[in-house]
Amino acid sequence: MKTHVRAHTRQVSLSAVDARLKRLEKRLPTIPALPLGEANDLPVQVSIIVPSTTENNRHLTEEEFQNRVDDEKKWMDTQFGGDTTIKDVGSYMMDGELIQEPGAIVEASMSRGKYNKLKNAIAAHAMKKREEWSQDTILLRVENRAFIVPKKDYIDNDKKMPKRILVT
Repeated sequence: MKTHVRAHTRQVSLSAVDARLKRLEKRLPTIPALPLGEANDLPVQVSIIVPSTTENNRHLTEEEFQNRVDDEKKWMDTQFGGDTTIKDVGSYMMDGELIQEPGAIVEASMSRGKYNKLKNAIAAHAMKKREEWSQDTILLRVENRAFIVPKKDYIDNDKKMPKRILVT
């Protein structure tokens, strides 16, 4: 799945993202703990979209795609102890037509402390996978925020689109 997404955003440092997340946390209502006795609290979810295409929009075979998903699951499981994987369908416009491609969302849950300890490794991993998977961009989600890696000013589209799609 070629992500084909370009965002109209300014360059943001990890420290600026941390500061924004802390401000957001203060504004969010506190969710009371469930009456479970002792339980692990894992409030941070991180997910990456695993595409089913490679360079020049070549579709992977089912085996190649499953190997890619399994590799991502192993990375998440090694870092965070487990994952949830959801098969998805992504889409974009090309030559005036809607293109839909299968993909997978691999997500892990963790404590704030674990996230803070591994956030640089998560960012580096996403950038590495973008290169390895021959993608223009990769979508990485942290909680309710989505990050397009690397930063782009607009969503890719073809000449048949009436205008450039900016993400603001």
